[in-house]
Amino acid sequence: MTKRITVETMRDKEFQFSPYGNALIYSGGFVLTIAGLRAASSFIIPFLLAVFLSVLFVPILQYLAKRMPYPLAISAVMVLLISLFGGIPFLVGGSLRRVLRTLPRFQEQLRRQELVLIEQLDKWGIEISEDGLAAAWDPATATLMFRNLLDSVIVTFSSGILVLILVAFMLTESSWLATKLALIDRRSGKGAEKMAQIIVNVRRYVGIKTLISLATGLSIGFGLHLMEVQNAVVWGFIAFLLNYIPNIGSVLAGIPAVAQVLVDNGLGLAVGVAFLYLVVNQILGSIIEPRLQGHGLGLSPLIVFISLLFWGWVFGPVGMLLSTPLTMVVKIALEEFEDTRWIAILLGGKPDKSMIAGGNAGRSAH
Repeated sequence: MTKRITVETMRDKEFQFSPYGNALIYSGGFVLTIAGLRAASSFIIPFLLAVFLSVLFVPILQYLAKRMPYPLAISAVMVLLISLFGGIPFLVGGSLRRVLRTLPRFQEQLRRQELVLIEQLDKWGIEISEDGLAAAWDPATATLMFRNLLDSVIVTFSSGILVLILVAFMLTESSWLATKLALIDRRSGKGAEKMAQIIVNVRRYVGIKTLISLATGLSIGFGLHLMEVQNAVVWGFIAFLLNYIPNIGSVLAGIPAVAQVLVDNGLGLAVGVAFLYLVVNQILGSIIEPRLQGHGLGLSPLIVFISLLFWGWVFGPVGMLLSTPLTMVVKIALEEFEDTRWIAILLGGKPDKSMIAGGNAGRSAH
């Protein structure tokens, strides 16, 4: 028996790698994983959207299931989802197509405004060349980015049938999730606890973010309608959608609306529109949302921004929308393993100094 234990211990030592070897293995695995995610993005993106919607609508399903039979509750939720997927393109689709048709004219008018700006700056004694301004701001590039964004929104909604089918299966199996987690917990310890933590954190974030985004979109759309701005419904919808993107989403939503008003109505109304976006996003995004979210995210602001760029590169606009929930899931998963816990700490927010003091006290006691 002793000889067998000794042989197994020697075999374990043979397969131990140095820290540099482990880093190389982890890096290679990371690169292969990301390459696989990008290659399979056409399937993964509808799946992620389905998970996102399922997390959002499970509380509604649970509420309805207490008041009616479960199959009827699922049917009611699916009717609501189908109405949303069918109603949003019906309400916004025509306006989106009009915006796309006017982009060439918009680009030409923006170019003329650019020349007027150069002349005005020259009168004030500020010399700037057309090439210099074009290097800092290219209307063609800006309109192309906006067109790509609108195209991606249209493509996302066009794949709605697959998303709805996935959501239907996920909602059907959501009632079994508690039983499955209990089985996992009995067999593997804290697995169910971590899984439940992921679900609770993501559901809380997504729910609050959706309420704030809805309030943002309605406020922007109604405000622009009162100011008699063209395509107010489109700009309100874009404000709702892009508000899911942390840090820069509200800025991205405001740029095309302000630019359109600047071209069509002049500087005065454009300043008013910019002020509307600023006030709405300051009140909802900088005051109300942080109070509702609290410290539940557990992510560094820098990591939130980097994850926005990273997931946007992997999955496109959908990755940007879901960047924060995806990073939260990765962080909680990394906390499970001793070798990767340090990465989870780096991804986290401001550390508690009492934990460091407690750790030092423990070491000094030894």
